[in-house]
Amino acid sequence: MKFCDNSAWSKYIVSVIVPFYNSENYLDKCLSSLAHQTAENIEVVLIDDGSSDSSPSIAQSYCDKYDNFKLIRQKNTGLALARFTGIQAAKGEYLSFVDSDDFVDVTLYGSVMSRLLDGVDLLEFGFATFNFDNDIKYSEEFAYDSVIYDKKYFIDNVVNDTIIDGCQAVVVWNKIYKSSLVRQFVIDFGESPLEDYIFNLQYCVGVGKYIRLSEILYFYRVSSGSLSKKFNRRSYQILQNVQIIKERIMVDMGLCSLDNKLRSYRWFLRYVGNIIKIIFMQGDGTSLRCKLSDASAILIDKQLIEYCTIIVKSKHICLLSLAVFLGFSKLYVRVIAVKVGLIMFFKKTMPSIGNSK
Repeated sequence: MKFCDNSAWSKYIVSVIVPFYNSENYLDKCLSSLAHQTAENIEVVLIDDGSSDSSPSIAQSYCDKYDNFKLIRQKNTGLALARFTGIQAAKGEYLSFVDSDDFVDVTLYGSVMSRLLDGVDLLEFGFATFNFDNDIKYSEEFAYDSVIYDKKYFIDNVVNDTIIDGCQAVVVWNKIYKSSLVRQFVIDFGESPLEDYIFNLQYCVGVGKYIRLSEILYFYRVSSGSLSKKFNRRSYQILQNVQIIKERIMVDMGLCSLDNKLRSYRWFLRYVGNIIKIIFMQGDGTSLRCKLSDASAILIDKQLIEYCTIIVKSKHICLLSLAVFLGFSKLYVRVIAVKVGLIMFFKKTMPSIGNSK
């Protein structure tokens, strides 16, 4: 995707981009936390992604009241393209993304402003989660001192562990990005549920100075009905596309050692496990037969078989997948075989399955 040229920066240091779609129950709390920021040199870019509820009216009320708020309305395109619309309209030297059902600490941008003015390329801060009962749970990931990394240490300590290995959730909402680097390096905005991952994957190529703060400044709503937990029939294809970009970037960054390749394959297999889990957890009335069919289309894929063979040094599980979905016709046999296969397969390749919103 191509960006418009915003090289003539305005008075804003940070552009906060908030895409929303039918968020009337949460949007006011989100926007209120942005309207009351202690920092004055920020703008808030609201993207209505085709809402049919009252959320556009809520957004407009903030635009009427605050000069640094602006609203853009468009047909529904999805989160990734809504963010792209916001980036095109942003005038700040830095970009921040806030989900419309979350909220931020009122000191967020005031707390990080001095760091941004020092020329950091990527700034990350702590977050807490909360549910519909507003019970806040503080993340343990940031229970340590703040750190500053140059490019080498950023690659060794962040890219390797987060991007390649996928040990931690890769999100955009607890980070602040330099606008010029986004426009230079982020070409593909991806699709749900991997839009955050592919954004960070591409952006990391341009990071020379990274700061991670221990302060809890973002509050993330945990919802059982989150979009990322609903099965998208293109999820596996999207994963494959991301893997292609990932392997190219690993080569460009000099991270294509055998160890890194194996770690990347394990991330791929763990995410397949996440997709399979979502398939069988669907509560929308999808029949078991359909769920098995969706799972089979993934488990017999050539790329998955190749990665599985390399990682576990055995073709047993791959052959089982082929036998289950190409040879057996009885539904109950399929169920038993899938259950055994999944247990054996994921015990070897994934100690846990991570979810993201």
